[in-house]
This record gives sequence, C-alpha cells and structure tokens, in this order.
Amino acid sequence: MLPHSTMIFIKKQILIHIKNSILTGIVLLLFAFSITAQEIIERPSPRKNVVKLDLLTPMVGSFTLHYERMIGESFSLNGRGSINTFEVFEADSLLLDIRGYSGQIDIRGYLNQWRYIPEDVYFSFFFQYKRHEMTANPYVFNFRGLGMTTYGVGLTGGKQWLFLNDRLSFELLAGFGFFFKSNQVERAVDAIGGDEGLNLSINDIASEQVDIIQRYFIDGGLKPRIGMTAGFAF
Repeated sequence: MLPHSTMIFIKKQILIHIKNSILTGIVLLLFAFSITAQEIIERPSPRKNVVKLDLLTPMVGSFTLHYERMIGESFSLNGRGSINTFEVFEADSLLLDIRGYSGQIDIRGYLNQWRYIPEDVYFSFFFQYKRHEMTANPYVFNFRGLGMTTYGVGLTGGKQWLFLNDRLSFELLAGFGFFFKSNQVERAVDAIGGDEGLNLSINDIASEQVDIIQRYFIDGGLKPRIGMTAGFAF
C-alpha cells in the first residue's frame, strides 16, 4: 500500500490534470465560438434578392434586366426582361429595323452550403416569350413590316458570386434552349398598297427575302445560351 503522503500527491496531480483539462476545454470552446462569431460577422444576414444587369446582351442590341428572389433554402425564381432594338445594314443600305421585347422566368436550384443565399453553382429551367416587330426596306422587300412571336424552353447552369459584404453579385452562365416559332407572319404591311393586317405566310415572301429574315429575325430551333451579369443584392 502506498504511503499516505504519496496518495495525497497523486490526488493533487489528478486534480491539477482535471483542472488543466477543463481550462483547455474552455479555451477551445471560446476559440470555436470566436471563429463562429467571426464567420457570422463576415457572413451577414442572407441576401434573398438580387437585381442584375446582363453585360453581354448590349452587344446584340438588347438591354436586359434580371430580378432574382429566393423562395426556399436552395431554390429561387429569376425573372428576366429585355428590350431589343437593332438595325441591319447591307452595302451601306438599311435592310431591317428590328424592335421587340422578351420575358423569361427561371427556376433555379443552388448547390451551396448556405441557406437562403443566391450564391454558388446552380442549375435552372427557363421559359421565354419573345415578341418582335420588323420594318423592312420596301425597295428590297415586297412588304414593309411584319411581327412574329417566339416561345422557348431550356436548361442552363452557372455560378453566382456575392462579394463586398454580400452586396454585389457577379454571374456566369451557359446552356441551351429550344425555341418554337410560328410559320405565319402575324402582322404585315404590303409595300405597294399599304394594306394593314395581311396574314401572309412565309411562303408568300420571296425565297431570297426569307433567307435574310431567317438570318436576322426568326429565332427558332435549338440555340446555345451564354450570359454574364453583375448586380446588387439586398
């Protein structure tokens, strides 16, 4: 049996080790709390809304604005509106003056680790409606104007970043869409007689003119999609 003094020494050492372990645990907990608090400070309350401007569409004569709203922990709705206006010249002669608008709605699913924050990699399904009016050069075409509607659906994937205290956004996306067009010219103005409301078919227009229209105006079939946006989150 160990002497009494030795037993007292051992008990004191055990108490010292327990005390040190408790202090170490408290320090570790405080350190972990400080890291968590720092992350909370660095990651403010979730920004559930983002207003964005498309940076690429002005290259093709369009102004496009997006509004995105989180509707769940990892899902959002993204609305997109565009105003399109551009002119087509050939040999310094104005061929087509095309103006129109389009609307699109996306349902997005984010693969991020943060809840209710529109950031990180996502995949989306979209539906688009597009309406265009075209004024043609009557010296080139046998009509002066026409209107056409296009519908489209598709899939995209991308990544969105939030920075500067989660206030600013930047996004890159790519995908494809399939667009359905009517074979009927919904509104036409005859170049000679000036009659309104002619329901001309594409077949009623000269083939060389159809080639030009399809090149610049009729947006149908499978099309690639790319995008780059920058915006403000709140």
